[in-house]
Amino acid sequence: MLVDAVAAVGMAVPRLYGPTLRFDAGFDRHGPEFSYAIRAGAPLMAGWTVLLMWADRRPLERRGVLPITIVPVIAGLLANDAHAVRAGQLFGRGVAPVRALQLALVGLFAYSAVKARAALRVGSESEPTAHPVLPG
Repeated sequence: MLVDAVAAVGMAVPRLYGPTLRFDAGFDRHGPEFSYAIRAGAPLMAGWTVLLMWADRRPLERRGVLPITIVPVIAGLLANDAHAVRAGQLFGRGVAPVRALQLALVGLFAYSAVKARAALRVGSESEPTAHPVLPG
């Protein structure tokens, strides 16, 4: 949640957004097109932040948010960065810290999803099922 919240604020003010420093020197980070595009993503990032906060309030009930966060959200960001590095738009070294954070989040969310599934399985096994006794 914190990562997304910080990113949303940074995206709302592109000239102050640190991750844009990883772009190749030939890439115009100050152009109106870039500013528009990154600011257009800010509300989406803010919305995802709110969604993660909502899911955090009832993690077992809302565990479905975890796999959705991994694919398409984080996987899409990973693919986009990989494409930009191959196209020469981003420095590979500049992407490394972001890639490490993304992979750590994938691990955390995958682990949490597995733990939630296990907790629900254990919880459902320990609950007695009520079978009414019919007069016979």
